[in-house]
This record gives sequence, structure tokens and C-alpha cells, in this order.
Amino acid sequence: MRHLINYIQKGKGYGIKKMLIISLVFCILIAVFLYTTLNNLSNRLETDASLNDMPTISIQNGQITQPRDTFWVKKIDIGTPLTLQIDTRPEADKNIPNENGIYLTSTTLYLRNMNQTQAFKLPTDDLSIDKAMLINMFRLSIHATVLVFVLSIFSILWLGFLSTIAITSLILWVVQKQTPKKIITRSSLIGWLGILIVDLLSLLFGFGLSLLTATFIASLISLFCILIPTETSD
Repeated sequence: MRHLINYIQKGKGYGIKKMLIISLVFCILIAVFLYTTLNNLSNRLETDASLNDMPTISIQNGQITQPRDTFWVKKIDIGTPLTLQIDTRPEADKNIPNENGIYLTSTTLYLRNMNQTQAFKLPTDDLSIDKAMLINMFRLSIHATVLVFVLSIFSILWLGFLSTIAITSLILWVVQKQTPKKIITRSSLIGWLGILIVDLLSLLFGFGLSLLTATFIASLISLFCILIPTETSD
């Protein structure tokens, strides 16, 4: 604790570079993990014999023409449950399940993973899709899925950090506590990183904090680090 207080009170800079380095390293690790997971998934799908009865799909002008009014679904285990579904019935796009999986409707391919859903319109060229081609489409979408997810994580990290700075500055202004900006940003960095570590650990037990809650708690930590007696850091 003493080292953290010393950094906040006597450290150099605003902590922006530290936050940038930490967020970049974290996002790179997430990208590698997610890419590896999705790539392994595509390999598992390719070798799963239970998918051999998947109907061949005909597409014209961006829409499935065969089979029509068809519902086909398979649930496979790749370490976690995964749903594969073809639904060409009317209103299928309005009834995409919340389960992780690959969902194909008359006009759109949906990929759902880790509570993130990516939608890809079917190509306008005339073609037929079987099991092998569907897996190839999934592989082509992996890069886009990873990019969107990682950019979302990066944005959330910085939104939380900047929000913590703003809330801390606002409360200090209300209580009329004159504090240098460098101290505010450094204390906000400590508060935000601290609550992120707690949040990541809680995810292991199936819990998690919302961005609003995490930011609020991080701001309280930041304020505590600023308002504790100065002699504590000596």
C-alpha cells in the first residue's frame, strides 16, 4: 500500500503511458486466446461426423432458396456446448437463441460467442453450401470477430479509466479539495486497475461487475488513495 501511495503522491507523469501499455498487452492476450479458441473450434467442426447429415444449402441473390421452411439443429460439445442451427422458416432472424453457436437463417449467418453476436449477410452470388463450405465461412469470419471483440475490450478499458478520472475530479471539486491533475490520473489508474483485477477474479466464479458499478468502485478507491493522510506515504 505504501508503494502505491508513494506512486500516486510522488510519481512521474499522468499514468497514461502505463494504462496504454497495460491495455495493449491485455488486448493482445485476449486476441491470441480468442483466435486460438475459434480456430480450434473450426477444426473440431470439420472432424465431427454428427454433422454429415447437414442439408446442402442453395443461395441466390443473398437468400437461401433451398431448403425452405426447414429447421435443422445440432448441439456438439467442444469443451463447452455449441449449437449449430439452420432455420429458413419465416421470422427466424427474430428468434436467434442466446446460446453460443452458429445460426444460419434465410438471409444471414449469425456467430454468437461470449455474449457477442456477429451478423454476416449471405453473399449475393449463386452458390451451394455444404458442411465444408460452412466451416470455411466460419473461418473467414474469425479475424473479423476477434478484431471487433478486442476493439470493444480496448474501448471499455479506456472508457472506464477516463470515467474514473472524471468522477474522481467531480467529487474532489464538490468537496473543494484542490488536487493536481497528475495525482488524480495516477490514483484513478490504481483504482481502475484494482477493480479490474477483482472483476477478472470474480468472473472465475461466474460473477462480474457492470461498467457503471466497476467505475463507481474504482472512483471510491481513487478518492481513498488521495484523501488518506499525507504522512502515510512518508
